[in-house]
Amino acid sequence: MAHVIYDHLRQLGEGHPSLERDIGSSPSRGLKDIISRALTGKVLSNRTLRWFTDAFDMSEADIDALRALRAGNHPARVQIVRPAQITTETPGSRARYQTVSLHEFHVVGPDGLPAWHRTFHVVRAIDELRSYRYRFDTSAASVDVVRGGTAGPLSRTGDDGIYAVDINFHEPVAPGATESFEYRTVLHYTEAPPPEFRRAAVNPIENVTIDVQFDAELLPTRVWWAEWDDLHASRPVHQEPVTLRQDGCVHRHVDDLQGIVGFRWEFPAGRIRRPRDA
Repeated sequence: MAHVIYDHLRQLGEGHPSLERDIGSSPSRGLKDIISRALTGKVLSNRTLRWFTDAFDMSEADIDALRALRAGNHPARVQIVRPAQITTETPGSRARYQTVSLHEFHVVGPDGLPAWHRTFHVVRAIDELRSYRYRFDTSAASVDVVRGGTAGPLSRTGDDGIYAVDINFHEPVAPGATESFEYRTVLHYTEAPPPEFRRAAVNPIENVTIDVQFDAELLPTRVWWAEWDDLHASRPVHQEPVTLRQDGCVHRHVDDLQGIVGFRWEFPAGRIRRPRDA
């Protein structure tokens, strides 16, 4: 295994003297130690994970499974829905519910592109509730349900540019009862999206928390908390500057949210890298 990864790195090192110096002319003790720590589950960095996936030409499904394991999710309880599985949303009445609590944790990678976000969700059923429809504005996403249900197929909705995945609960939720569940969205952008994260609420949500985490390698120069009056509006109707914390995160809690809110940011000029997998 070390030799396969070594040969792959040698190919990458062509034209990159610093990488050639690092890996030498044969698998070094250091490289073998890195691979050993990854295989035993002690340390698996983003760089080492990419070595494995590229050197062994892994499928997208296997890559998603590895990412799930690295995030601490057992693959037996992770349901992954990939963009290629898009179907058309079927019309029909939906059971009614109220979102009691919502926590969005959005992560921006070192290339300046959204990497993934994780959602903790609590709903209260008004009618008997068997599923929750998770809607989002990109097809470049893979959804895995970490806890509380399983994911249905990715579908196009009747709204332009809006996609959905039904999260099917393990048991029906009786009227008046609550259900908590957790899901993770891994993003695969090939073009840089607007530098923002929005959350829309058509019906009031009692408690909403939004955190955006930036990578230490690429921190924004400015961040704003913003409000929009339309999903397709590019400019907010209101925004206010916020201070980036020392850990590279911004945070906001909102009670009784009804509308569209979120964070916008700017990176230093010329620092956005080529989109992943472009």
